[in-house]
Amino acid sequence: MTQTFDDGIYHDNLDDKRAEKAFLRRLCSRLIALNASALTSFSHIAEADELVQQVAEQQVAEQQGAGQQGAAQYDEAQYDEADKQPRLNRLFSQVAANAYAALQGQSPLVKLPADSDLSWLDATQATPDNMNFLTLLQAFDAVIGRPPTQKPLVYAAPYLMFRQQWLSVVAFAEAIKQRQNHLTPPRIERWQAMGWQLADNNTLNTEQRQAVWMAATVGFTLISGGAGTGKTTTLTKALELILRENPQSRIVLAAPTGKAAHRLNESLAATLSYVDTSIQPLMVALTAKSLHRVLKISESGGKPYHDSNNPLFCDVLVIDEASMVGAAQLMQVFSALLPTCRVILLGDANQLPAINAVSLFNELSKESIGVSEKLAELSGSYLPQALPVGDGLMQNCLCHLTAGNRFHRESMVGQCAHAVLANDASAFLAALGEHYRALDNHTMPDATSNAIPSVFYQQLLASYPIDADALHHQLSERIVLCAFRHGAYGTQAINAQLDAYCRQRLASSPNQLWYTGRPVIIEKNYYEMGLFNGDIGQCEWQAGRWVIVFDGERTVLVDNLPEAYSLAFAITIHKSQGSEYNQVDIVLKPEDSKTTNVQPFVTRELLYTAVTRARKQLVVYATQAIVSTALTPQSSIPRSIPSDWIELLEIIRTTSRG
Repeated sequence: MTQTFDDGIYHDNLDDKRAEKAFLRRLCSRLIALNASALTSFSHIAEADELVQQVAEQQVAEQQGAGQQGAAQYDEAQYDEADKQPRLNRLFSQVAANAYAALQGQSPLVKLPADSDLSWLDATQATPDNMNFLTLLQAFDAVIGRPPTQKPLVYAAPYLMFRQQWLSVVAFAEAIKQRQNHLTPPRIERWQAMGWQLADNNTLNTEQRQAVWMAATVGFTLISGGAGTGKTTTLTKALELILRENPQSRIVLAAPTGKAAHRLNESLAATLSYVDTSIQPLMVALTAKSLHRVLKISESGGKPYHDSNNPLFCDVLVIDEASMVGAAQLMQVFSALLPTCRVILLGDANQLPAINAVSLFNELSKESIGVSEKLAELSGSYLPQALPVGDGLMQNCLCHLTAGNRFHRESMVGQCAHAVLANDASAFLAALGEHYRALDNHTMPDATSNAIPSVFYQQLLASYPIDADALHHQLSERIVLCAFRHGAYGTQAINAQLDAYCRQRLASSPNQLWYTGRPVIIEKNYYEMGLFNGDIGQCEWQAGRWVIVFDGERTVLVDNLPEAYSLAFAITIHKSQGSEYNQVDIVLKPEDSKTTNVQPFVTRELLYTAVTRARKQLVVYATQAIVSTALTPQSSIPRSIPSDWIELLEIIRTTSRG
């Protein structure tokens, strides 16, 4: 089936990316033609894509110069009233931004402005004030429709999106609904046989036991908790209960990256002693993999081997560090599962979301906690107190862990994490004490020279051991985390300085490139090599040759390293997600405080993520201004777009009830 659009053809098959991009270019140019003043608003969005800009400008010129029949003409007289102009500009700019973002491979939602006149969707309500909206609708009549519709663009008031995206959101909403109402509690004798004793005479607290029971009872469970609240321990006991109930359960463990998957394997191994000896062999057989490996996503086309037509055959899917999973990928995962598959998501909603993506985990974790009357009644037979009844998008699915175990509130790292969540800059700096290195008075190097900020690097390098054995040992347990990649305080410059420092002490000659302990990080996925974006390895001398050892087991000859890798003495805070280190140094100063817009990058989420990577020791290099900026409520990541996803899921849920 094809749909005619002006003099071109738009294919209803949304897998045809060429047709989709062609349509988007026409949409961009038509919007500009309808409202020439929107060109100013659109140009800053499209400046990185010269092709879109050229196509748009060319078509506008053709329409205005040749009077192309059927094209909407811009009439300046219609926009004399000041109150109409901003309203129209916002709408056109938002839709144009959506089209441009889609061209870049993203899938954002566009929410039409609340103060715009939405009567343009109904021709019977046409007035001179909204004729341009009607013109827009009429121009795209073949491709815009209300659900249910076969047209490629869907308007689900007040959202405008591609039909493929709409169908994905609907399928995700239905998957949640189906699982939250699928209740299969374990047999009471299995529950009563569970042991809750942990190390050091500790036991699972009430929140953790509730989460264990819900994970083994409800088809979908989201377990959210801050650093050190026992998420992995809770997962271990939940898996034990599931395997007690059915030892044949097919369980798949996953994480967003290979590094996070390796960390999950380490954490589960550390908690294995808490599991009954009869279940331990079943637990040992479980190995976490990255989501790319679980779904078997093609490197060339980016399409998964497992999808709705070829589902992943498992009874339980666990995704750790789920806050790092973007909305599109999470929907992709759910579409690849059997309807009977139980899903358990774990993560910390206070951490950074995936780069350039919306974290549905973070947004869903903010929903109200409550269960159905049926689940509340069932819980009364297992738990000391029945779960509270409540309605909402995440009914039956949401568990919050709040009690910390990994580091106590009294520890320095614990105090820092608590201060960050409380947006208390003074308490944060006080908790750091002598571990705060103020950069406020450090002189920046001249932009035209290759100089480095000597005081900062003197402090940083002096904190590393001089002894070769001690230095090599520390490299495996220490990381420098930066807010930025470029600049004198970015990862690239710091890696160069630390590489030179370590080569002098660990290499046999100044010209020796590789030496024991030299760390590298992979910057993109290499499926055929089993290497994935974010994997970190260290150089070792094995069998007479230099190799990079990843995750303590996978080895790659240094001569066979893929092109996209970097040194990893220092990495960005985004890249550190899913990892933990005994010692963490955080560097927050931008390259040029006068020209760099710090606020969008240094946020509470960024600082919290960096702080909670540390197990024992923490040092922060920053200016007080950056810390204060990060720990103000306004600096946290904007929630307008993520909340739109939740509102859309609520719209679908409410509509389906009706």
